[in-house]
Amino acid sequence: MNTNKQIVQQLQQAISAKMTDSRVSIEAFFTDDAIWHLPKSTAESGGGDLVGKVAVLAMFEGGIEHFYQPDTMDMQYLSTICEGDLVHSRFTLTAKTANGADYANDYQALYKVTNGKVAEVWEMFDTAYQFATLSITAE
Repeated sequence: MNTNKQIVQQLQQAISAKMTDSRVSIEAFFTDDAIWHLPKSTAESGGGDLVGKVAVLAMFEGGIEHFYQPDTMDMQYLSTICEGDLVHSRFTLTAKTANGADYANDYQALYKVTNGKVAEVWEMFDTAYQFATLSITAE
């Protein structure tokens, strides 16, 4: 199996574990200057481009309970394809929202791996569905 694909799959496992256990660390997976691109429509609600490892890690630190019930979160990884330094992943996140609604959204992410670490991520998902289900308003 391709090493870059393995790195992304290990990161995904760690992120899944972190959703229910905040003590899980994912810091070692990212370059210091990592960038995580969220859909442009998320910028008004704290999304958009997260630049630098500190900003990327902050997305996964605390606050998740404002959106989801962490113990209900489940990530189902459906496919992972690798070509060179790019790894594409398709997955579904299901959970109960903080207000008790059912949530099931499909995601795709493209990871760029450099020297064994994730340097850049482009994450895509249905933001209209997310905003409606989580009662988030995009301005």
